[in-house]
Parts: sequence; C-alpha cells; structure tokens
Amino acid sequence: MEVTYDQLKPIIVAESWTDNNVVINFKAPGHTAPLMASGTIELSSSGSVAGTVGNVAKRNLIWTVFSRLGSAIGSALGGGIGGAVAGHTAAEVGRQGTEKATKKAGESIAKKRALNPKSKEAAVVKAFQNVAMYFEYNTETNEWKGLSAQEVAAKAN
Repeated sequence: MEVTYDQLKPIIVAESWTDNNVVINFKAPGHTAPLMASGTIELSSSGSVAGTVGNVAKRNLIWTVFSRLGSAIGSALGGGIGGAVAGHTAAEVGRQGTEKATKKAGESIAKKRALNPKSKEAAVVKAFQNVAMYFEYNTETNEWKGLSAQEVAAKAN
C-alpha cells in the first residue's frame, strides 16, 4: 500500500522543520511513545535543470549586451588603451552584475520550489517510510494501529 500524507495526518504528533529537513514524531493507538523519523525535501532534477538552462541563457544574453555596450564606450572614447580599458571595465561590471543577479534569482526560485506544500508532504511521507514497519493501516476503518517490537518481529517471520 502506498501511504499518502493525508493518511498520516492523524498520527503526526510533532513536526519540526529546519531549512529542507523535517523531524516528525508519529504515534498511533498501541504505542506508548511517539516514534521519531526524519526526511529531506528533494528538488526534482527536471525543474532545477530547466531553471539552470534559463539562467544561463539569460546571463549570456545580458552579458552580450554589456560586452557590446563596452565596445561602444571604447569606440566613443576614441579607441586606444583608454577606450579599451573603459570598454573592458563596462563589460566586466555587466558580467559580474548579471552573474550575481541570476545566481540570487536561481537560489530564490529553488528555495520556493523546495518549500512548497507538496514537497513538504513528500518529505513527511518519505520520513514515515523509516518507521513504517511499526504501523499497520486498516483500509476498512482508515485508522492506524501502532505495532510493538514483538509484533514487528512476528510479522517479519
């Protein structure tokens, strides 16, 4: 049976998030104490690759604009060493600025994607898998039962 977050809600007694990491305490009737499990939000590779490709394309376009602007400044100053230095400086300032801006935007998008509710729910379900053997779900009553270590060992045999 594939467990869903909605099925787990009744047995979650504590949930603590630190960045992309979660520590969850699960407890069902039959348990004397909660069972602790941890999980991590995982970014989908397809989303992060698309974001990276988009950022690289944007950075290249903006850098090209600043490079041409630098060349125009250099030409306007009459070329020579002074014009070349001014043009190179303008292009370098543009490159550094766009690199910082696209990096910051990419980190912000990744963080928003990571912390969305569906990603959090998936991390909780994944954390539950670490302690799932101590729980039994009754599909007829939609209720959880906590299993003892002896019951878990008996089921394994």
